Amino acid sequence: MRPSEVQFAPGLAGLPRDHSALLLAEQELRDDLREAGVPVEERRTVAANTKGWHTDLVLSLGGPAAVAGAVKIFQVWLGRDRRRSLTVVRADRPDGSTEVTIHGEAVSDETIRAVLANALQPAPEPPQAPEPPQTPEVRQPPELAGAPDEETPGRQ
Repeated sequence: MRPSEVQFAPGLAGLPRDHSALLLAEQELRDDLREAGVPVEERRTVAANTKGWHTDLVLSLGGPAAVAGAVKIFQVWLGRDRRRSLTVVRADRPDGSTEVTIHGEAVSDETIRAVLANALQPAPEPPQAPEPPQTPEVRQPPELAGAPDEETPGRQ
């Protein structure tokens, strides 16, 4: 089974992404995931409306055990501080069209599992344009094959 990727971003209510408290909380989550054997990759992307970049965290979830591990770690991490949140986005659609944010300290594992399951579903196929209708081939009966064409002037 090929691993599926989920991009996620830890948050701390009221703090910008580069605040030291959030960076420490993010590092704690990253360490917890790695300790549990859930691969975490860091990808740099250009930050909108700034001169710099930010790091996106991407999980490679290759099977049910990795998903279960990520669910438990997310649940424990969120429970450590009620201001914490996790934003989960499909890694193949980082435009935000699949973005879900989980808030709270008493989040159930079913909620987190549902968010991850939704993010791991394959991308829908783009709609295909219908094929143009084919015009049927018009054949002249053999008895008219040598007859003059009445619509073409000058032919007799």
